[in-house]
Amino acid sequence: MKAGRSTLGWHFSLLLAASLILMLALCLTVWHDALEAQRAQLRESRFHFSLGSMKGTLESALQLGLATADIPGAQALIEQTHARGPDVLSVDIFDTQGRILFTTDRAGVGAQVPSAWLGPCLASPEQFWRTRTDDSHLQCAALLNGFEKVTGGVALRYKLPERAGTLDALAAHWIEALLLLMVLGGAGSLAGWWLLRPTEQALARQGQASAPAAQDDAWVGPLAAALAALGQREADLEAVAREADAIDALELR
Repeated sequence: MKAGRSTLGWHFSLLLAASLILMLALCLTVWHDALEAQRAQLRESRFHFSLGSMKGTLESALQLGLATADIPGAQALIEQTHARGPDVLSVDIFDTQGRILFTTDRAGVGAQVPSAWLGPCLASPEQFWRTRTDDSHLQCAALLNGFEKVTGGVALRYKLPERAGTLDALAAHWIEALLLLMVLGGAGSLAGWWLLRPTEQALARQGQASAPAAQDDAWVGPLAAALAALGQREADLEAVAREADAIDALELR
């Protein structure tokens, strides 16, 4: 009985520990995905801010009546943006026909930007346009002169985010993860023992209550047999006494 209760307690403790470990794994997965989403959002916001800063600086020159191709310091501006962001692949300034005027890729000056995103970029001057290619993200903003007329655009192309999977993140911190699993396993086993302790104590009390009855049975059996044998002997003695009385009665006659 005791072994059965102990086995039941260990099974319950192991089940509880496994449940806690599984819950930890699910929480880590959800937390990792949420962290990745937040990091991606912050990353997009950072590039959005860089593009907005360039747009504001370039449009300040356009407000003075300069043409897009004649903006002083345009090349230095986009090279600074490219140098500050290690994930920035290229920065291009182009006119309304899509001809590249300034670029961080010097060989690209005079080339045409892809027509697939030239139209959408210049069509919405009040907001930035973004898209994704096979190997990069792109944000594009239209440039307005002092008459609120589109004179060109500036495009910022940057790398896709490198996502580390949950297993890779755990592999980088396997010691911490192992210690946490050990703590959770021990906590689950302790919690299982604590939850089953009242049940085991109740079963132990029932076993102790039934033990005297079993002991009484062990004593009552031999005692009853002795009493029965004693009764039979008394009956035999009474029969002998009656026979002796009968013999005495015959002799008196």
